[in-house]
Amino acid sequence: MNKARSGTYILADSADPGSQTSCFCRVGDCASLHDHDGWWIVILAEDSGTLTMSRVRGGGYPFPCAGGINVAGDFWCGVQNEFGLFRMDGQVTTTADGAVTGLSMTSKELVQTSPAPVTFDCDVQQKADFSLLP
Repeated sequence: MNKARSGTYILADSADPGSQTSCFCRVGDCASLHDHDGWWIVILAEDSGTLTMSRVRGGGYPFPCAGGINVAGDFWCGVQNEFGLFRMDGQVTTTADGAVTGLSMTSKELVQTSPAPVTFDCDVQQKADFSLLP
């Protein structure tokens, strides 16, 4: 496997631009979770089947994760940090001749925050498509 799929990807399309595809909160409410909305840029680095990815969200903070990618371009990555648990699953998209064009993925996140005056404990799932920047 080579590094042909490594690169910077920018938001091309989202099922619900600027909002969650689905959200369920045990504490707090989804409508107030606006700082966790939005996907803007994804940076993917591939090296012999391992994958690291960093996502910059609407809230402006990077969200790095590590995982794997197979020959077909199916990937996953995950992380646990001060905001909760996070996992992305998706596939790198290509043309018929194999040139990388972008990626499609689903983000599944357990968001647990405690900024005053609101505390969140929510499950958020988002889907989006990204285009590879030249």
